[in-house]
Amino acid sequence: MMPRLVMVFQITIHWGSIDIAVIQITDHFLISLESQMTEFAASLLSSPILMIVARAVLASFFLAAGIFGIFNFPAVVQEMTDASLSAPKLLAVATVATQLIGSVLLITNVLGLSWLGAIMLAVFTLLCIPFGHPFWQFEEPQRAQHLQIALEHFALSGGLVIAAIASLR
Repeated sequence: MMPRLVMVFQITIHWGSIDIAVIQITDHFLISLESQMTEFAASLLSSPILMIVARAVLASFFLAAGIFGIFNFPAVVQEMTDASLSAPKLLAVATVATQLIGSVLLITNVLGLSWLGAIMLAVFTLLCIPFGHPFWQFEEPQRAQHLQIALEHFALSGGLVIAAIASLR
């Protein structure tokens, strides 16, 4: 079968003139380029180092919040109180513990439990929506602000579930 010719036009505009060049590329070149890019992407995405870095980036917010909670525990208790939650001290302990344990499990994959850390953080993040950002209870502009935060929490939870699935493969 004869390779198909693909014509690509390159237009360059200079001050006062327009240059048009026709570049001829065959299907074989495009297939080869696509194959090389696919191989590069597969190599990069299968890197264990990239997986560790990605898990660390994903967990970084929770890890930082957990460390903050250790050194600023009264502030975490106050957040629970402000959200009108019962047993604010107990919930503050649970929050800090979930953030730290979930992050460490996600980053380190100790005992193959990265999936558990990701799920812990996903559930925690989803629970923050009704307890911390109940956008439906606010008037504008606070409603829009809390809705935006809720959507961010929802999206982050999706990423954490993907991390859990990836850690089991």
